[in-house]
Amino acid sequence: MLFIYRWLTEDNPWGLQINKLILAGDSAGGNLALVTAIAAVEQNLPRKPDGLFLAYPAVDLRVDSITPSKVLFVNDVLIPYQALILCHDFYVPKECDAHEDYYCSPLYTPVELLRQLPAEVSIFTAGYDPICDDVIKLIRILENNNIPNNHYHFDCLPHGFLNYGSAIPSATAAKKQSTCILVDIFNRLMEEKTK
Repeated sequence: MLFIYRWLTEDNPWGLQINKLILAGDSAGGNLALVTAIAAVEQNLPRKPDGLFLAYPAVDLRVDSITPSKVLFVNDVLIPYQALILCHDFYVPKECDAHEDYYCSPLYTPVELLRQLPAEVSIFTAGYDPICDDVIKLIRILENNNIPNNHYHFDCLPHGFLNYGSAIPSATAAKKQSTCILVDIFNRLMEEKTK
């Protein structure tokens, strides 16, 4: 993902002028968006993202991480614990230590790097999500260190709710709300540009 980010922001062959850039993703994509932003900060890239939009991001990829939400939803219909293990095995390189490597588990990113994330960080969590507690831990770290973020919690929705649209009526409402939030972020960033 960092290769694509650098290609887009530094070497794109189309000569695109990127005024404002928001990295967005859900679940594993949220992990990739967050890790890309962290890498842009740590590697002091000339162009850093202006915002992050993270929906139920996977932030702790340690297989031995046990939280109340993982225990409560161990047999979740959408992502049971065994599916989390399977995703881990496919996603995490063998040489990566998810306990140590914050490019794998961004929950463990040093606070000094988190402080340099964009001021526009929006994080969505779902109440019926096995990884909800991991994301809440990240939000608490941000809050305890006065790092700006906007947290939106949807109590009665499962992991992946942005993908369920009409299948779950409350997911449709959440999807509309998330679209409005993303538009608001773009509008605020564009207003900053004109100042």
